[in-house]
Amino acid sequence: AKPSAVATVSGRTATLAVSCARGANRCRGAVTLLSARGKRIGAKRFSLPAGAERAVKVKLSSAGARLLTGKRSLKARARVAVDGGSIRSFRLTLRAK
Repeated sequence: AKPSAVATVSGRTATLAVSCARGANRCRGAVTLLSARGKRIGAKRFSLPAGAERAVKVKLSSAGARLLTGKRSLKARARVAVDGGSIRSFRLTLRAK
C-alpha cells in the first residue's frame, strides 16, 4: 500500500489517498503519521481490495494539530504497515484547507 504525497487537513482530520497493488489479494494495515522529528501525530487502520485507491481519514493528535496551527503546510512522514507484510515509510506534506 502506498499513500499520496500530499494530505489535506480539515480541522483535525488529514485525508490521504492510499493505493493497493494489483497483484495483492487485499491490503489490510495501518498508516501512521509522524512529524519531521519522528513524533506520532496520528494513525488509522485501513482495508482495501486489490488494485483499489481509497481516501483514508486520519485524526490528528493534539500535538499534530498544534504543529499545523498557523501554518499552511507541514512536512511529515507516513509509515504504512501492511498486516503480514513490510513496513514502508514515505515523505508527505500535510496541507491545511
